[in-house]
Amino acid sequence: MIVFDWVMTHLDLVILALTVLLNLALLASWVLRIWRGDRATALQKWLKMLEAAREFEMEAEGFSHYSAAEKLNYVLSRLRTLAVQLEIPFEEGRLVAAVEKDIAFSKVVNVEESEVE
Repeated sequence: MIVFDWVMTHLDLVILALTVLLNLALLASWVLRIWRGDRATALQKWLKMLEAAREFEMEAEGFSHYSAAEKLNYVLSRLRTLAVQLEIPFEEGRLVAAVEKDIAFSKVVNVEESEVE
């Protein structure tokens, strides 16, 4: 009964506190929604970069007069341009690692295919 009496005498203060809590909860949910959206957008852009890297690798493989380093430079220069278009930072280390991993995987697959034939 004592709590109920206190709430009834300070009803304006209780309503104000509940309103502030509700607004804070809504603000937190809004910030979380934006943060998740930004992460999803960044992930989609990174996947576009990886898909483009594979396409550029296939283009570079057609340049028989290029060395492996020149082919890698070609792929990286094309990816730099794409990063500017997508408005994301160019992370050369991660992209070089992804390209080299993809090339190593392609070599393994090509060896397995030649063994099957």
